[in-house]
Amino acid sequence: MPENPQEPREYDAVLGGENPPLPDSVVLGGIEGVKRRLASKVVEVRIAALQDALNYGDAGLDLVIEALQDESTQVKSAAIRLLRDRKELKAQLALLLRLKPANPKGYNQRGLARQRLGDLQGAIDDFTIAIARYHRNPDYYCNRGLCYQQLGDIQEAISDFTKATRVNRKYYDAYFYRGICLQSISSFEIAKNNFLYAISLKPDSAIAHYNCGLCSYELKRYNYAIHHYSNAIKIDPTYPHSYMGRAQTNTTLGNYQEAIEDYSFIIRVNYYKSLKALAYNYRGAIYDSLENYQQAIADANKAIELKHNNLEWTYENRGISRYKLGDVQGALADLNQAIAINPNYYRAYNSRGFVKSAMGNHQEAIKDFNRAIALNQSYLDAYNNRGISRTKLEDFIGAIADFSQIINLNPPSPENHYYNRGICHLSQKDYINAIKDFSQTIDINPNYFNAYHNRGCCYFELKDYPAAINDFSRAIKINPQYIPAYSARGNAYIALGEITKAEFDFKKVKELGG
Repeated sequence: MPENPQEPREYDAVLGGENPPLPDSVVLGGIEGVKRRLASKVVEVRIAALQDALNYGDAGLDLVIEALQDESTQVKSAAIRLLRDRKELKAQLALLLRLKPANPKGYNQRGLARQRLGDLQGAIDDFTIAIARYHRNPDYYCNRGLCYQQLGDIQEAISDFTKATRVNRKYYDAYFYRGICLQSISSFEIAKNNFLYAISLKPDSAIAHYNCGLCSYELKRYNYAIHHYSNAIKIDPTYPHSYMGRAQTNTTLGNYQEAIEDYSFIIRVNYYKSLKALAYNYRGAIYDSLENYQQAIADANKAIELKHNNLEWTYENRGISRYKLGDVQGALADLNQAIAINPNYYRAYNSRGFVKSAMGNHQEAIKDFNRAIALNQSYLDAYNNRGISRTKLEDFIGAIADFSQIINLNPPSPENHYYNRGICHLSQKDYINAIKDFSQTIDINPNYFNAYHNRGCCYFELKDYPAAINDFSRAIKINPQYIPAYSARGNAYIALGEITKAEFDFKKVKELGG
C-alpha cells in the first residue's frame, strides 16, 4: 500500500492533535527537549538523551557532566564513555574530579584540576593529603602555596614555598614564587634575594630578572634596577614590561632620553592597547617636564584614541599641559572631562583647583581641594594647595591647619611646609611660632635662604637686631643676589645706629636693581 503523505512518519514530531503524547516521547526538539528526556524515569531514555546533548555545544556538554552524578550506574557509565572522547578542558577535569585518587600523585593531579576550576580550597585539601602521604615532593608544597597565594593568605603561601626549598634547595619555582609573595607585602630586600637565588638556578629567567628590577627600584637602587631590566630584555626582547620598568627607572634618574626611547619602542611594536596607552601617557609626562607641551598634548591625544581604561588620567595630563601653554579654558575642559569619567578621581579635582586658584578664583579652588581631600585624606598636594589658597584669602588659621596636617603626615620634604606655616604665623605677627617654623626649615635644609631672611624679619620685629642681622647675612651668603636681605639688613643697621654699614647695604640694593 502506498504511503499516505498526510500521515506522520515514524520520526516526525507531532505538534497538534487531541491525543496526549506517550510518556517520554519527544514533542519538542532542542536543548529543552534533551533536558526533559534526562529527567525521565526510564534509564534508556536518559542514556539516549546524553548522546543528543553533545549536539548543543557547551550547554549540552554541561548536561553530560551533570550526568556523572546520576543515581543510575548505567547513566554514569554512559556519561564517562562520552566524556573520554571529548577534548574540552572541563570534560577532562570532570572525569578527573570524579575519580578517587589511589596515591599522592593522584591527589596532586586532582588538586591541580580543582585549582584550574577555581576550587582553591578543594585543591588545598587534595595537596594536603598528597603531602601527608608523601612529604618529600616539593611540587606538592609549591602547588598548595600557589593556592594560598591566590586566596590572599600570603603567610601560608610563604610557609609552603619555604618547605619546598627545604625538600629541594635547587627548586627554582619555590624561590621565585616566595619572592613574589614577599614583594606583595613590601618585603623588597628579602624578595630581591629570593629572585637573585632563582636567577642563580635559572640564569635565563627573564621574569626573575624583571622582578629583581622591580624590587631594586622600590629599594631606590636604581642602577641595579636598570641592570636587571636590561638583562630581562636581553633574554626576552618581546616582554614589554621590562621596557616599561627600565623607562620608569630612567625617568626617576632624570635620564629622559633613554626613557623616551623605551616608551617609543613599546608604542612602535604595537603591544596590547592598555600598555601602549600607558607608554603614551608616561612619555607625554616626560615631554611636559621638558616643557615640550605640544608633544605632550600629542601623546595624550594618541592615548585618548586608544580608548583605554584610564582615560581620566590622560585627560588630566592633557589639561595640565594645556594650562602650561596658557590654554586655561582647554585645561578646565579636560579636567572636567576627567572628573566626568571618574567622579572619584581625586587628582583631577586637585588639578582643577590649582587652575582655578591660578585664575584668582580661590573660593572655587578650595571647593575642589576639599573634594580631593574627602576622596583621599592623605593627599598632600591638595592640603598644600588649599593652604596656599587660604593664605591668598588671608585665612591664616585655616592655612596653618592645612600645613600642620601635611607635617603630621610625614611628607618626604617637610621643609617647605614648615616654611609656609611660618609665613602664616609671621602674617599674624606671631613671631615666636614663626621663628620656630623657620628654624625647623633651616635645620632640615641649611641652604634655605628665604627662611633665614624671614626669621631675621621676626627678630627685627622683636627688636633683636643682632640676631636679625646675623640671619640676613646668612641669607646673603647663600644667595648674594637676594635683594630683600640687603634691604632688611640695612634697616637693622640703622636701628643699631650703624649708618655706614646701612649705607653699604642700600647701595648694594641699587646695584642689584632694587
